[in-house]
Amino acid sequence: MGLRGAHANVRLNHPQPPDELLITAAAVRLYKRIRTLEVHCECPPDEELLKFSDWEERQCDNCKECWRLNLELGACFGLAAWEFVYEDPRWNLSRSSKAAIDRFHALERAAASKKKRRYVFKWQK
Repeated sequence: MGLRGAHANVRLNHPQPPDELLITAAAVRLYKRIRTLEVHCECPPDEELLKFSDWEERQCDNCKECWRLNLELGACFGLAAWEFVYEDPRWNLSRSSKAAIDRFHALERAAASKKKRRYVFKWQK
């Protein structure tokens, strides 16, 4: 069965994200650029795009740039390269990530703010 109490030495299997999200001015700039590029997407609909095995090469230049900037923005938050930095709730994805949606709302608030400073948002539990 294992030890209990003070001798248990409980450790988490993976590192936990911080309780607060620090959004720098550089992150806000990258986010605004990505949102601008999303509006100008010229890709075919997803149903047609996913039929092809080389769908990455069939993406428009705006989407390729979005993915490159997503990598940089993810580095600002310490995310892995394959993680989405944010998910817009209007996308209605079948398997949404609550953390990505929370980052979206925090980035939206930071982008709407006129002040040039660092933003710290506490996660609501």
